[in-house]
Amino acid sequence: MLADFALRNLKPRAILYKVADRDGMYVIVSPKGTITFRYDYRINGRRETLTIGRYGFGGISLAEAREKLRRARRLLGEGTSPALQKQREKGRGPETLNRVTQLVVERAKVAGLPPEPFTVHDLRHTGSTLLHEPGFNRDWTEKWLAHEDGRSLRSIYNKAEYAEQRRHMLQEWAGMVDAWINE
Repeated sequence: MLADFALRNLKPRAILYKVADRDGMYVIVSPKGTITFRYDYRINGRRETLTIGRYGFGGISLAEAREKLRRARRLLGEGTSPALQKQREKGRGPETLNRVTQLVVERAKVAGLPPEPFTVHDLRHTGSTLLHEPGFNRDWTEKWLAHEDGRSLRSIYNKAEYAEQRRHMLQEWAGMVDAWINE
């Protein structure tokens, strides 16, 4: 079981590592020294991970992490995924895309435009087109869309490649979508 003293004395290593606490909670220590509380659990036959929060200055204490763990375990006992509940509370759940889609359809109706049916793939297509226009690198966009030219599955799932560039690019994309919603 961890104590604050032990947490303060965890040192970064060359690779990410785990240190167990109790009741399924543990911390991950990154090579940069960031300490993050996590909880692994199973629900509906699937393993899921809840990121509870970052430890230290600007983060949460060990006591707060354990309280959040108690709440997560309570949700799990009620049959609710704590990670999915956290996403919903932040407005990032699976219903977010449905909400955006509904807003687009409502605005089209108000503007007197007949909304045409569209799919998530249409949204990806639009994103690709609009991100090429301001000059974002084609490789970044293709990596985001998981389009790979005859490469291995490992390269498709390697999300670290162009991570910083894609983060900036996708932040721009999020800004475009937000602007459409808030018009």
